[in-house]
Amino acid sequence: MTRLYLLSALLPIVANALAIGATNETASAAKNETSVVDDAFIVECSSLSDVESLRQEIQSLGGTIRQNYTSDIFFGLSAQLPGESDGKASNFSAEMKTKSGVKNVWPIETVTLPEEETEEIEEAQENLQRHYSRRASDGKAPWNHLMTQVDKLHAEGYTGKGIKVGVVDTGVNYTIKALGGCFGPNCRVAFGGLFDGKTVQPDPMDGNGHGTMVASILAGYSEEDGFIGVAPNATIGAYKIGGGGSHSEDSLIAAWLQAEKDGMQVIVSSSGIQGGNWAQRPTALVVSRLVAKGIPCVAGIGNKRDKGLFNIMNPSSGRGVISVNSFSQDGYVAGLAAAGPSPELDIKPQVGAPGDNVPVALRDGNYGSTSGTSFAGPLVAGIITLIAEARGTFDPKLIESLLVSTAEPRGDPKYSVALQGGGLVQAWDAAHTTTLVQPASLAFNDTDHRVPKLSLTITNTAKSDVQYELSTVAADSIYTRDQRGDKADEMIKGSAQIKLSQSSFTLKPNQSTSVDVSASDPDGVDAQRLPVWSGYVKVQEANSSDKALTVPYLGLAGSLRSMQLFMESGHVSVRNWNRLSAMSYSQIGDTPVVVADPPSGPEEGIGSIENFEWPADTIHNNPVAFFNLVIGTPRIEVYVVPLNICPKQANEKLTVGKACVPESSLVDVAGIKSIGLIPGYAHDYRGRGELENGFAFNGLLETGEYAPPGRYKFVARALSVFGDANNEAHWQVQETDEITFGYESSLLSVK
Repeated sequence: MTRLYLLSALLPIVANALAIGATNETASAAKNETSVVDDAFIVECSSLSDVESLRQEIQSLGGTIRQNYTSDIFFGLSAQLPGESDGKASNFSAEMKTKSGVKNVWPIETVTLPEEETEEIEEAQENLQRHYSRRASDGKAPWNHLMTQVDKLHAEGYTGKGIKVGVVDTGVNYTIKALGGCFGPNCRVAFGGLFDGKTVQPDPMDGNGHGTMVASILAGYSEEDGFIGVAPNATIGAYKIGGGGSHSEDSLIAAWLQAEKDGMQVIVSSSGIQGGNWAQRPTALVVSRLVAKGIPCVAGIGNKRDKGLFNIMNPSSGRGVISVNSFSQDGYVAGLAAAGPSPELDIKPQVGAPGDNVPVALRDGNYGSTSGTSFAGPLVAGIITLIAEARGTFDPKLIESLLVSTAEPRGDPKYSVALQGGGLVQAWDAAHTTTLVQPASLAFNDTDHRVPKLSLTITNTAKSDVQYELSTVAADSIYTRDQRGDKADEMIKGSAQIKLSQSSFTLKPNQSTSVDVSASDPDGVDAQRLPVWSGYVKVQEANSSDKALTVPYLGLAGSLRSMQLFMESGHVSVRNWNRLSAMSYSQIGDTPVVVADPPSGPEEGIGSIENFEWPADTIHNNPVAFFNLVIGTPRIEVYVVPLNICPKQANEKLTVGKACVPESSLVDVAGIKSIGLIPGYAHDYRGRGELENGFAFNGLLETGEYAPPGRYKFVARALSVFGDANNEAHWQVQETDEITFGYESSLLSVK
């Protein structure tokens, strides 16, 4: 007979199929790929009493608590469900969202830190001042300080003294000279701990080196070696996530919340989930709430430029979070830097900063240079620290507008706002400008959701009257897609038509005025390819040689809701691992695929062992299904669809490719007749290309049952950006080619 099998295991909300059978080699080869922790989830609750009730229920079922979240920013926990249970809780995680007091449930994502390019400087100590990673004997500042005016604020005595700055990363080696040589009260690194997803420990010692470099850019100092960070007198909190090169999202959240609890006044992280580009992802939500509470928060946008637009890193995707991109020493946007905007067309990044070959202190106490947006973010966090010291405020909205409006847009023509935000940060200008422009940026959305007008408020805080002249400067437009529908990122001519309600006015001291700004799409562009257009509103003091302030604007011609979500047809392959090539893929074709039996072993009747005939030519590996998203989706569901359906159980002798699934076992969702979901897919808020690395299928369904042998295809159903989940017209469907599938125990009857 053909039937589905229910294992006596607690169900995961998301099971990480990629991790099945993984070895150290596979984990290494998968570097920079986001995956999911098996049988684990993050839950947000309405109150602490709801958290306690949930904790007791999870533990009664044999689960363990990974992190407790007791901050008023976020009540909740993260939990690990057991691999097996008594069966009473088999639907526990799937039912979690319906429980009283539960606000949100997410899978726990994990990601490996990006590989950075680091070069150690090996010359003798007395010659180190010749390098840009050292100040020369004449006091000349490092090039990244000169490029961003940090040296001018240092010259005025601003060094971050008395300000606490949190670093959420791989920890720091606090024993090196550049970071003070000790940890604890009265040390430069005075706060922190380890958050590894299992325990919270007090020691943030860096075992990776990434966090040490980040902290050194932010607040390092060694007079003996001539090394200086942006805020050398700031107090550092080091919040270590993970024990090595990877971390989980629940640890990220715990670290950010602890930084707030310890009183950090500015927080920066160069770690996150690349491509997790939605503001609704859990870490992005938490960090956005910290910003709303009055703490400026900074995060790198990420290093995946080849992934195209809409590929920002979580938590830099959070609303109000300062997302930072990377510039090279010659003023270009760095080649590896990722690109915005967010899928909902929020402007990301906010600004850029030097992140290419920047001077750093290394974990072993030596010095070197390194590249990546990881190292642009801490420079901006340090600049925020100096601005707060100079102005006496940590107001996140004010600081964002100061950073963005005084930044220098780069390029001729200007680079897209999706690449540089406001431009290259200018610390001294941000600390001393007497003209305030708010909001920091203007997001006009797509054609369907075009905002008719947005208002800029301009305030003169100088001691005398100021006459202002306003104009606009267009930036590059970029196609999101090529003519086939794939990601393109092709620069094109064509600028939006921007109208200002007034272009010249005079303001008395402490007087403000509003200027309405409206925008329409460029002429002559292909809206089907979704061009992202952008530019700057320029605010110039009349008859002044001072640099103008600029406010970035951005919009999109076309409809995100109507766009094709998938890049190309889905397909199924077999992933191969080896030590040299890391991974490759083999096409399956018509060859049947054989996978391992379920963990409980070859149970009687599984796949109707006695009734199936297998051909001699088979592939022994998990099939891997691929779907590739152009921009991302608020929700995606992937179903296992049988191709042979019978009205009742067949009794005749069958080959595995002709086995049929009883019609009574099928579930119909919007016309998709399946035996269930792939574990983890239904999934909310997936980013651009996030499924392109594939998910391996070992027969397990989200219900905890196993699919019987037979012929199948995988069908993905995704909700359009700005789509209504209750409107079937806003969903798109894509399917893979078909496969013939069975288990090892079925081979007992090979013919």
